[in-house]
Amino acid sequence: MIAIAVGIYLVAGMVLAAMGPGRKGIADAVGKVRGSPIAPAIAGEPPPPWKWILFRALLAVGFIFLWPILIWGVLKENNHSVEASPDEWFPGDERLWWEWMGGVGTVSCLECEFSQEVTSSSHGGSFSRSGVQCQDCGQLTSILHIQEPRNLSSSYSIDKTLSELMPEDRPVRIYHLECRVRIYEMTMRETPRSKWSPTLESDLAAVRQELRTVPVGEMQAIERKRKEKVAARRALHVCGCGGSLDDKKPLFCPTCRSPKLRYAVRYRT
Repeated sequence: MIAIAVGIYLVAGMVLAAMGPGRKGIADAVGKVRGSPIAPAIAGEPPPPWKWILFRALLAVGFIFLWPILIWGVLKENNHSVEASPDEWFPGDERLWWEWMGGVGTVSCLECEFSQEVTSSSHGGSFSRSGVQCQDCGQLTSILHIQEPRNLSSSYSIDKTLSELMPEDRPVRIYHLECRVRIYEMTMRETPRSKWSPTLESDLAAVRQELRTVPVGEMQAIERKRKEKVAARRALHVCGCGGSLDDKKPLFCPTCRSPKLRYAVRYRT
């Protein structure tokens, strides 16, 4: 009997947190913290999305267990927000950000008649699509990112050195070696010497020695290909009007430039 009562209690909390008034209360709480001075202490600067998701999940878990105590405050806040003016719906820096939206849905403005369906994020096995907005003309669109296959041959193995690999596999090994150099050097800069691994210096010397075996011409060819890829990625972020397509800044209405927007999710991917 007790188990049934506990089960009903938890299910009620989950329903209220996922679909009931608790959902808006949790979202409002995250938005207020995000715009406050303590945000960097919670999520870092700039805030990575996964930390905000974890913070929201922790709030949801707390609400599920304590919903009889918290529900009255949430209902009071929700009732107030329904009657409030649009200016009061977005306290502080509570803006609409791409990283929070997810999936496909409709962005609508609270101050004019603008409404548009957008893809904020979607992904497949070898591609992804992310929402962006032109910072000049305000156009809302999305960018398609295609993951290029590396096409490694049977000669590639993380245990093999450059001299043991086929030519088509060497760029991947070189990239990994360069990453290791950066990690080792960062560790030596930011960690007291007393906490270094006993093999840190010898490992770094071995990686540098292997990189020195790469001919200058081969390294230059790899650098050219890298620059071409960077230029291609940057070109994707240029709007037809010449403005910059950005997915890291809060959205604004393309028609009236208002920051007061709503996003209704149609489906998530």
